[in-house]
Amino acid sequence: SLLNRASVKEKSSAQSELRKASFEMSRIFLSDKAQQAYEVALSLRRLEPGQAQNRLIDVLKSEPENMLAVLELAQVQILRSECSQALEMIEKSILLMPYDEELQLVQAQALLC
Repeated sequence: SLLNRASVKEKSSAQSELRKASFEMSRIFLSDKAQQAYEVALSLRRLEPGQAQNRLIDVLKSEPENMLAVLELAQVQILRSECSQALEMIEKSILLMPYDEELQLVQAQALLC
């Protein structure tokens, strides 16, 4: 019926909006300190990946569900051939954010690492 189709469409739209909101929220820093540490890690990534990794670990201690930090740490771990650690962290994050395409991409990178 027309009413059922409208209800399904509304539910689908609401789910889409919820996914979008949770995606956006997972990429917001809750503290300036964590954001600054993340930005320093980005600048260290290429020349000093070990230092970048330490900064990102610190960020995740205070903001464990920040997907920007999770993604960056996984990429640094892949860069350092720490593939199993990257994969484990990404797979845990996918449980929280199953529709996050960036997590799925980094998961594939870790699997190929």
